[in-house]
Amino acid sequence: MQNERLLFVDLMRGIALIFMIEVHTVNALMHPGRHKDFWFSIVDFINGLVAPSFLFIAGFAFFLAVQPQLNAHRALRMPFWKMLARIALIWMLGYLLHLPSFSLRSWQQDTTLEQWQQFFSVDVLQCIACGLLLIFVLRLLCKHEGAFPAALLVFGAAAVLPAAWMYRIDMLSIFPFPLAAYLIPVGSTLFPFFPWFGFMAAGVLVAWFFFRFGERGAANRYMQGMLLIGIVSAAAGSLLLWFFKHRLGLILDERPHVLFFVARLGCVLILCALCFFFCRTPRTINPFLICAGQETLMVYCIHLQILYRPVWDGQSVVVLAAQRFSFFAALLIAMGLILLMVLAAWCWHGWKKAHGRVHAAGLGGAIIGGAVLFLLR
Repeated sequence: MQNERLLFVDLMRGIALIFMIEVHTVNALMHPGRHKDFWFSIVDFINGLVAPSFLFIAGFAFFLAVQPQLNAHRALRMPFWKMLARIALIWMLGYLLHLPSFSLRSWQQDTTLEQWQQFFSVDVLQCIACGLLLIFVLRLLCKHEGAFPAALLVFGAAAVLPAAWMYRIDMLSIFPFPLAAYLIPVGSTLFPFFPWFGFMAAGVLVAWFFFRFGERGAANRYMQGMLLIGIVSAAAGSLLLWFFKHRLGLILDERPHVLFFVARLGCVLILCALCFFFCRTPRTINPFLICAGQETLMVYCIHLQILYRPVWDGQSVVVLAAQRFSFFAALLIAMGLILLMVLAAWCWHGWKKAHGRVHAAGLGGAIIGGAVLFLLR
């Protein structure tokens, strides 16, 4: 059960990773006029499933990582500190990707207000790190097994149900920008707590029940139920969302709406169940895709650096491309970047397995060395 469980989780992450690279590349390179084409709404809907899938599977995988060593975490032994370090690394990388300059002196002297807001805006990594910390604390505090899913359900519902109301509040008049960015979309924030934490909470809840059903040998039956729930949720949520938004005009911004959450979560449940059943069949699964799923953090950071970091005369690939490509040309470039990143993930994963201690020491050295260079430059 453990190998199957990890395999389908990695497969789902690998699929989400491929579409994530496609989303970022196509959106950055394609001419904006193509957004009006009749087929783009379909592409846009599929691309809109990437973030919910990543958040969901992050919660799912986190629970499976914490649960087997729960006693060690509660006793504050080494696994506890490793988990905190992992969360801190994700959080730090989320902000480093928005760093306007790799020099403290230059940052203090030359950074504009817009760049400060860009830096403090909340992207998917900060959302994941914040959510994982909350989930970790809840798991440690809830000693009774039934209390944890109940508490998680409350927090998840609190992130989803009032989101539309929260988006109407002027949070910047109440909180400083770095804190307000965790609550609603201000600046360049795309993934605040409301309602995006709901997908992480859903992932943990699905994993919790999957763990229980798996112990009784009923994982297949459980995933069949998830598949059915996903189909009903995706169909009903999408139809109702379309009706209220396009026919009645009652929804202007669908992102914080509960129907948006239900429809996207339904699609994510379908993908999760299909990956599970695919991994249960006697077939060979592409190891490159699995390795990519296991190295999503590395691939996420590297592909964004390739697209957005200045590489020629102070300009990034995205700026040089100037959004002048057709959809198919941008998609072809995305496929090339996907291939490059999958190969990089495969090599990186193999090196980590062969040289685990060297990798850990190198990562620590890179963090410390980078911090020193940032402070002294």
